[in-house]
Amino acid sequence: MKASSIFGTGLIFLPQYEYEAILCMEVLTKYIRQEGLELIEYYDMEINSPALKNITQAGESHIAQVLIKSDLDKKEFEKKLSLVFNEAAHQIHKSKLKHREEFSAGTLSTRVA
Repeated sequence: MKASSIFGTGLIFLPQYEYEAILCMEVLTKYIRQEGLELIEYYDMEINSPALKNITQAGESHIAQVLIKSDLDKKEFEKKLSLVFNEAAHQIHKSKLKHREEFSAGTLSTRVA
């Protein structure tokens, strides 16, 4: 019997500048793959909240959703997700990107399918 897949999703906050946002996603993708996880997709988030629109229009960040898949058990997967985001944030924040402080990850959630 095949083990169930588990999915992780969360919001990531990226620099408004497309070039820097792409570099941040590349760093995050590197760590996702390094931990043996499968990146499904990054989705740009539609901003409907007036408060969030004010933040993003002020040039503070771009919001995307990331979807990641694994066949690990939930506890191990959550550990790896935490490691992935911590390592990516560390690398990005010590980089020379002008807007590196705009990168962060919101709360991640997991679901077994």
